[in-house]
Amino acid sequence: WSGASRTLRPSGCAHMTSIVRPTGERSHRPTTNRSPDSNPHEEIVPTNWVLTAEFDPGDLDTGREHGTARAEMTFMPLIPVDPTDRALATELLARYAEAVDAGDFDAVGALLADATIEDADGNEITSGAVGVAALFAATTRRHEDGTPLTGHVITNVIVEAVGSDELELRSRFTVFQAAPGLPLQPIVIGRYVDRVVRGADGWRFARRRMIPERWGDVSQHLTFDPTA
Repeated sequence: WSGASRTLRPSGCAHMTSIVRPTGERSHRPTTNRSPDSNPHEEIVPTNWVLTAEFDPGDLDTGREHGTARAEMTFMPLIPVDPTDRALATELLARYAEAVDAGDFDAVGALLADATIEDADGNEITSGAVGVAALFAATTRRHEDGTPLTGHVITNVIVEAVGSDELELRSRFTVFQAAPGLPLQPIVIGRYVDRVVRGADGWRFARRRMIPERWGDVSQHLTFDPTA
């Protein structure tokens, strides 16, 4: 199977195989195998396929000089996500969009107070309520009405369990804007990859990776040129 780990373990030892996919995120969902040279930036990630491998190194005393190996692939089902947990976790995305579009960056900071913010390559940008609020205040333009004049639309939300109290959310975002001199139009599209954890106060962001993919005219939205 192209792109999968071919490591053999001692007899009867099972381990998770690995394949390559372009999201750059660890996941436990089944994923189509890809050629290992298809993209040098792709990461190895575990799948729902478990490889059980047995290896017999052979025995010179019996004249068998060459070892033998047997491998078996077994599909393991995904961990089910409770519908209520799914709804509450997904609502965090909507609350984020609401706060950003309102220009309430303190609310954005509070929402992401327990989270680390990462760029598309997984490098930490900032963390904590104060750091997140300061990041948005420094990079996002607020117009005369105190808002960015944007509409963040978050769609294609996939929710997967990565533990009993931890979920991964993968979603797509499209940001629309209409500003003086700028007719209504999409200005950026991309993806969010989030980890949320359940604590005493319910579900909270623990990590957000922001992955912009296509840029339009963000001159009325950002204080810097992201393509420079």
